[in-house]
Amino acid sequence: MAINKRLLAKKDMNFFAEFTANAAKMRRLFGYAVVIGVIVVGVLLAIVGYDLIRNFFIKAEITSLEVVLNSEEYSTLEDKAKELTRILEERQKTFYTLTQMRKQVDTSGTAPVDLPDILAESIPSDSWVQAYEVNTSSSSIFGYSFSYYSVVDMVHKLNESNVFTTVPQCEIQTFDPTNIGGADSFVNDDLIPTNIINNYYTYTITGTLLAEVYISVGRYTTGDVSQSLSGIETKPVKIGNPYELTDIATYETGGQKYTLNSITVNNVAVTANNLATIIANNKIQGTAYENLDIKLMYDKVVETPAEGAQGGEGK
Repeated sequence: MAINKRLLAKKDMNFFAEFTANAAKMRRLFGYAVVIGVIVVGVLLAIVGYDLIRNFFIKAEITSLEVVLNSEEYSTLEDKAKELTRILEERQKTFYTLTQMRKQVDTSGTAPVDLPDILAESIPSDSWVQAYEVNTSSSSIFGYSFSYYSVVDMVHKLNESNVFTTVPQCEIQTFDPTNIGGADSFVNDDLIPTNIINNYYTYTITGTLLAEVYISVGRYTTGDVSQSLSGIETKPVKIGNPYELTDIATYETGGQKYTLNSITVNNVAVTANNLATIIANNKIQGTAYENLDIKLMYDKVVETPAEGAQGGEGK
């Protein structure tokens, strides 16, 4: 069979053209790869250069800080801090003493000087006063009477005299006269009974002498040696009006935090249930009827550093 030379020549030309096209395509791809490689290398070099420059400046700052911290001014900084802490404690003690003195002055109310005269004018003829007591804010009267209504009348007279700032409270009870001597014991020289009424009442009258009372609040640390955290806060409240103390669950002074541990009111500890309620509501509230001395006892909060929180030098 005869070989067609033209057909062979055409096949050779097609193969050469295809080979040339593929070679050109590979050159283009290789060029793209070279460009991308150059860009990646440039970015990496830029990042490394930035880190080197940044590291240089960080080290320079560290060196500068070391020089400052090693200077004479900073070498005595801890001693100065201790001295300032000592001065702060002394001033807190002085402030506490001054506020305590102010509290004593504010809460030392005086009873009306005409109370004995008013009381003498108010006693009915069939009653007598056994004793009476006067404290800083109120008065109590104790005695006996032959008539229930005579005691009521005496309370009315005392209330009308305006010596009490609130309506006097009265408690009247029947009383066995044999406790103080019955009718047979009350005789004169002729053995004639002078008191033949064998029906007695005992009474107690209490009333407030001041128009306002004082709520005193002190903050202290717990522990074997309790220390005051601030001065005593004393504020007046009208008798019978509500009072409220807020933001007491925590306290902060001198950069130190404290949490409320216990409370006493007039040296009586608040129960655990009431304490939990007070801490949850972050306040104390009530009605003022007498002077109140409230002591808030706090535990010191000990802060521990977070795990793994360590400083390091820049790379």
